Amino acid sequence: MRLSLRSRIYLSILPLLLLFLGLTYYLVQDVQGLYRDTNQIAFINVDLGRNIGEVEKTLSALALLLDGGTGYGARDRDRQVLNTLSLQIGEGSKRIQEGAVQDQLRKLMFDLGGYDSRLSQIGDLSLKLSESQGDASILYQLVAETIRETAELKAVVDAYLLNIKQRIEDRYQTVYYIVIGSMLVAIGLTLFISTLLWLRIIRPIEEISEGIEDFSNDSDPLDVDYQCHDELGKLARNLEGMTRRLTQYHELTNQKLLRSTNALRSILDHSADAFFILSGSLKPVYASPSADRLLTDSKLKDGFSEDLKSQFMFTLKENEAHISKELIDAVRIPVAGEDRWYLVNSFPIDALDVDDDSFAQEGGGRNVAAIFQEVTLLKLSDSLRKNLLATVSHELKTPITSARMSLYLLLEQQLGPLNEDQLELVETARDDVNRQLATIEHLLDLTRVEGNVDSLKYTEFRISALVEESFQAHHDLSASYQVRLNYTPSAEPIWVNADKDELRIVLNNFVVNAIKYSGSGKQVDVTVKSGKKHCRVDVRDNGPGLSEDNVHSIFDAYQRGDDQKAVKGTGLGLKISKDIIDAHKGQIGCSSKLDEGTTFFFEVPLNR
Repeated sequence: MRLSLRSRIYLSILPLLLLFLGLTYYLVQDVQGLYRDTNQIAFINVDLGRNIGEVEKTLSALALLLDGGTGYGARDRDRQVLNTLSLQIGEGSKRIQEGAVQDQLRKLMFDLGGYDSRLSQIGDLSLKLSESQGDASILYQLVAETIRETAELKAVVDAYLLNIKQRIEDRYQTVYYIVIGSMLVAIGLTLFISTLLWLRIIRPIEEISEGIEDFSNDSDPLDVDYQCHDELGKLARNLEGMTRRLTQYHELTNQKLLRSTNALRSILDHSADAFFILSGSLKPVYASPSADRLLTDSKLKDGFSEDLKSQFMFTLKENEAHISKELIDAVRIPVAGEDRWYLVNSFPIDALDVDDDSFAQEGGGRNVAAIFQEVTLLKLSDSLRKNLLATVSHELKTPITSARMSLYLLLEQQLGPLNEDQLELVETARDDVNRQLATIEHLLDLTRVEGNVDSLKYTEFRISALVEESFQAHHDLSASYQVRLNYTPSAEPIWVNADKDELRIVLNNFVVNAIKYSGSGKQVDVTVKSGKKHCRVDVRDNGPGLSEDNVHSIFDAYQRGDDQKAVKGTGLGLKISKDIIDAHKGQIGCSSKLDEGTTFFFEVPLNR
């Protein structure tokens, strides 16, 4: 059975643990033995030694009193002393006969029974002698023998104490050597386990770490020299496989990136549009071949115009793209002595990865990409279209107006009476002429607005006054359609700086369309709101609404609502309105849902 890496680590630490537990058990047992030996020494020194000493003193005093057995005077005082000594011998005998003392004396192989018997005899003889009934010489001989035995007992006890002390010293030496040996064994095991862990765990991890670091620096596949089939081995194999796949993916990605870069460079090299990358100080750090030619042949080599600088700085600071969609936004640039027109689009990009990073530091790590799209032919074509449209519209307006007057004279029957069929034909012709004349008027307004974008007449006026004038101008129209006009002014007067006549055209278009599409008995709501920088005017009708596709294209020329058959119109009014609002640098739009009505709005700046 193959053990896991964790199990092997546990097994490698197990000998140290067992050694520690064995040493701890031995030390506990040895400390208990030392404790017993110490108690024995204390007992022998304190208790047994004191008892034997007292007995020896008593026997010596008795021997002195007997004076060899012949000098005993049997005086009263001697009898009293002898009586006292006999009592002391009896007490000493009792203490020696106690269980603890007997156990210690038996361990010393001492004949406690005989010794105790002689002490008892000495006590009895001393008591009798104190009563003048015994023989002093016999007692003296017995005392002398007992004194010799007591000296032997003391010698045995002293030898026993020396033996215990020697045993304690030997045990101390044994513990010392065992501890030193255990420390050496522990050091050896620690070194062995450390080496094993280094070979099986630390070194493979270091190799894996170094391989991953080399892979992150050089993208070389990981190669770990570790052939064991444990968890680290599996990890090493998996990492090697992963780095190989990442290397392949990196190479594939580099190839794709190289192809994409080559394709992009080919597009830029062959594109007619000029492509620039500008630093934070608006210095070109990259220019396509078309951009190089434009720099060489135009005044751009001396720097961009103030308007272009403002556009590029806005893109850089606000981090927003600036897209020019209309020809009205085209910039005129003299190139090789000819005026050419360009739509300039700009958008922010990250700093390029180049050796010279001075331009990146200037822009805070951001650059501006600018595309100069030449629209000279479109601009000329648009100019021709406008001129042609204005000329044709002007030339058609005079004869159509004359025909209109003639039709009205016929309808008034000033030239003679007309029958019903003739009246119907003349009325049809009149309606067609009025519709054509309205179309021509719108075309003239369109050409006028497109041609006078830069010549707006800005004045300061209250937006509420413009709404009130529009309501008065269309009072009769709203009454004919049976539509109510409702105006919700703002809490405070709102003043704007704009071309009042142009904004009147926009508001009138919104109001007229709302009246026509609302239907009988409905209401048109006009709301004015003020924001931080713009004034917003909303015109809401209660008509059939617009589809989503129609909402996105409603401001294109000749586009009309879904119910265009029921309401007559040219499809140019909203286009004219959009051009006017764009000229004011404002916003125009609408929101609508089918069967829920439509809201048209425009926003113009509060200050120019």
